[in-house]
Amino acid sequence: AALKAVGCSVKDLRAVGFTASELREAGFGAKDMKTANFNLRDLKAAGYTFKDLRLADFVVAQLKATGCSAKDLRSGGFKAKDLIGYSAIELRDAGYLPGELVVMNFSAKELKMSGFTAAELKGSPPGGLDCRSLKEAGFDCTELRAAGFSTKDLKDAGVGLTYLRMAGCSCAEIRQAGASPAELRSLGFVAGDLYQAGVSLKEIRSVAAGLKQVLAFTAELKEAKCQA
Repeated sequence: AALKAVGCSVKDLRAVGFTASELREAGFGAKDMKTANFNLRDLKAAGYTFKDLRLADFVVAQLKATGCSAKDLRSGGFKAKDLIGYSAIELRDAGYLPGELVVMNFSAKELKMSGFTAAELKGSPPGGLDCRSLKEAGFDCTELRAAGFSTKDLKDAGVGLTYLRMAGCSCAEIRQAGASPAELRSLGFVAGDLYQAGVSLKEIRSVAAGLKQVLAFTAELKEAKCQA
């Protein structure tokens, strides 16, 4: 510190044999050291923090070339958008949020493979990823439903009715998503389910193929009304 106080420059002190560590302890900043042509590896070895190195205007490519991880750079205050060249997995493991990666144009599939859940990606700013994008990335119907997408969202994204049924969507939910009475019946819902989902008696009877089925539907409806 005394050497710095009397006006000695980093270049002068380096010329007479002072090391990077000694100069750091004397109070010289990373930017001073950079102007004296100390290289990045010297500064890292001397104990300068990643924040010090960022403020000294070292760029991500230089830091990455010396083995700095995405986590190292995040600790130094670098934004996710600055970390070009790092994978989605590296950025996620470093603690960056899904929204920060979305704006970097990583695909939904890359984000899924990095370990983000459908719920995390749906809720990520600046608006989240839509249901179709997440479905195409490989998230299944159950995962998308757990993320908070409605049955209609799922159907509009191309999820088949059978998969909606298998994922636990109710008759009423599938009906609201636009399924016809005939489609609901084909999924195994009984007349009582259709009735409780708001399907009219006329529509329910219209999907019965013959007299026996009409009678069976009528019995199912009576039972459903009694339970109601």
